[in-house]
Amino acid sequence: MALAARDPLLRPILLSVALGNLGDGLVFGSGAFILYATRDLGVAPAAVGGIFAGLGIGGVVGAALVGPITQRAGFGRTVIATLLVWATGVLSLAAVPLQSGSTVAVLTGIFGGVGLVNPIFNTNLLSLVQTVTPRSLLGRITGTSRFITWGVLPIGAALAGQIAQGLGLRAPILVAAALSIGAFVLLATSRIRGIVSIAAAAELLANESGSLAGQSNPPADPHTPDSADGRSRSAWGAVCPRDTAR
Repeated sequence: MALAARDPLLRPILLSVALGNLGDGLVFGSGAFILYATRDLGVAPAAVGGIFAGLGIGGVVGAALVGPITQRAGFGRTVIATLLVWATGVLSLAAVPLQSGSTVAVLTGIFGGVGLVNPIFNTNLLSLVQTVTPRSLLGRITGTSRFITWGVLPIGAALAGQIAQGLGLRAPILVAAALSIGAFVLLATSRIRGIVSIAAAAELLANESGSLAGQSNPPADPHTPDSADGRSRSAWGAVCPRDTAR
């Protein structure tokens, strides 16, 4: 927890994902979107499955484009742009035309766009987390991140009922959009925006670790497999700038 709180890369990642997941809990974990679509927008219950299918189709396409998009646009720009698309998509849900013939098509398109950026965002951020975290702490950081980012989902679901009861079914969506925008601003103003690739981040951390080790310890044998902070030197060289597995 201490490492996640003080690290200039891990902290904004965890906070931004937590804000986004809190919004997901408000809209989807609570079931508010289903009620909003069928009651306020007039979507037939049979069409709801097709709308969510757009999310899956977009996800498949996004998974295939993670590498090319990240390589072309750069890591930081890609992550921030995908989060902006996500926030825009959530906000767009509140602006869908009521009981119109195009309602289902618009909702499917929004879900497809959100599904497209989801694997691009998640794959890149998870790769960065695994890169910047010392191997000896990776399990703890993973547990901490899961506790924080997934723990807010039921909180959002519980809050959605209270918000919808007092302000209507559109209100939880607007609150979720505000949270997603906050997550975007948090990442856009962090050091993540300047990262060109995972490999560049790994090289920077390796150089910083080597400088710190050189200040406090005698020069290390260049053939020694492990660095002073517990990371494997070979692991740095094996980092792939794109398509890193979870």
